[in-house]
Amino acid sequence: MRQGLFSFSFFFFAIIRTFSTREVYFRLRYIWYPALLKGFNKRGQKQTNKPMTSPKRPVTSFVPFDESSQQTTTDVNIVEMAIHRSIGLFSINVFDDTTADVAPEDSMKLDDSTIALMKTYVLSRLLGHPHEPRLTSEVESRFSAFIHERNSRNLLELQQVFWWARKFHKTPVTDLFAEYTRGHAAQRQAWCRSKGRNGQCISRVDRSSFRTRSVLRESMLPCFSTGKRVGVPPYNYRVAPSLQEDVVRVLLTALAQQPISFLLPDGRILPLLMANPIPLPSCITSSYRCDTCANYPSYVAFQSSAGANAHETPADVTCLSSITMCLPCAVHFVYESFAKMKAALAPPKYVPFNDGECRMNVWSAVYEGNTVWMSVELEPINLYLCVWQLQEGLLMDQLPFAEQFSSVAVPTGTWREQATIVSLHNGKKQYDPTAVCPICLEPFNSLDLNNENSVFSAVMKTSCQHWFHTQCLVDLRCASSSSGVCPICRNKNYIPNSSTSEAYEVKLTLAQSPRGMRPPVVRVAVAALLGEEYINPTSVVACRVLNLRCGEEFNDREKDSSCSPM
Repeated sequence: MRQGLFSFSFFFFAIIRTFSTREVYFRLRYIWYPALLKGFNKRGQKQTNKPMTSPKRPVTSFVPFDESSQQTTTDVNIVEMAIHRSIGLFSINVFDDTTADVAPEDSMKLDDSTIALMKTYVLSRLLGHPHEPRLTSEVESRFSAFIHERNSRNLLELQQVFWWARKFHKTPVTDLFAEYTRGHAAQRQAWCRSKGRNGQCISRVDRSSFRTRSVLRESMLPCFSTGKRVGVPPYNYRVAPSLQEDVVRVLLTALAQQPISFLLPDGRILPLLMANPIPLPSCITSSYRCDTCANYPSYVAFQSSAGANAHETPADVTCLSSITMCLPCAVHFVYESFAKMKAALAPPKYVPFNDGECRMNVWSAVYEGNTVWMSVELEPINLYLCVWQLQEGLLMDQLPFAEQFSSVAVPTGTWREQATIVSLHNGKKQYDPTAVCPICLEPFNSLDLNNENSVFSAVMKTSCQHWFHTQCLVDLRCASSSSGVCPICRNKNYIPNSSTSEAYEVKLTLAQSPRGMRPPVVRVAVAALLGEEYINPTSVVACRVLNLRCGEEFNDREKDSSCSPM
């Protein structure tokens, strides 16, 4: 009977909306129908002893104030309570010149005071926003339009502005696990609605088999893809696989304090920072959409810049200043990176990996005396090479995840003290080695291998025939608003193909053994980083371990070499 009532009601409202004015439709939809539904729910509850839920409201509809909601307990003050308690009466009084208990002049005073209260609240939320002047102007125009012409259309637009300002928290979310759970449930619901499935195949996931996923499974996972355009219409919804609670809590603890980085398919590096809470978007009534799963994050997300992704249509990953990633997707990517890195650095197999956008080749390596010499090639050239000595590792499969996460033999902050990395500079004879980089003012070749250990960046030649340190140019492009032009001649399209590879010569000084004896075999880890230092597993896009014997040379082109990659 209830379903029949809903079907008849929606059909009736469709006819009314077509042949009647918007004012009549608004009165029917938001005043008379809720009262009818409330009475029907009471009668149904008496008959079945079960509460009956009301139908879902559209985004623009009025949502009654609920003091028990999570948002109320964390992000509502006395002023907001007053607004919520009066906005329902305000919506009705727009069309009623008089009421039984309120005189006409008192009704207008109530309307004006509520409008002023709403306007004050919305403008207070805009304080300090990067686009505060423009947003303030838009808010002023919405309120001014309603004051001059009080109709249902202007009222709905005014309510949209108010709920837009109220949708995003003002205080940080303390329970990130609850936020993760809420976001993951939203992912599953959106995917099931888009596919017309019950979602059982999503729960049948073995996270340990990430290397043998089927094509269907890969099509469900969050991803950065400029070709499939996950985060823009038509939306290709994705779902992050479920993880155990202890795993999620460990990863959330790490994510709350560290940025995450990604290597995009076109070779660019994307750094993301946690926004807790998500700031107001830079467009009225718009929201954020995750660029890797196409869902709406609730209150916490990772963003390339605060409030940047502020469009009715979310930005593509071709614009690095407007990327948003929800919390479940961030946890998924960090877990994937950790699983690959643990497999590469943990005994006994030492499984190497290269992300699809990265290529790292160790052409040769030799262990002599207390030093390891290597020749390594990296592609693209905007990556950082990292080399460190591995100690005897432990089998970590039986350890709790928290101990596994902290026990992986990642590079320490002092790895540069033992390593000397020199770029071989493709085409280095074309420039003066004593010249300085126009950005950092440091010489291109200033390394003395006999004096100190150091790591130097590759050198890049732009399309306009200017030379820079590669990393200096990459950092400048990320930090400057005028990154689309050459820093010297201001020409556009000056960056060469980022997939160009660079070769490095590496000298690694081994640590002294406790007994002062030279070990017969050493294990050396070689990795490609997205930044100068290791921060978390997302910093590593390629890694392999070499097993080197003293006095013998490893050559990647010689299959008979006794020194081979693990």
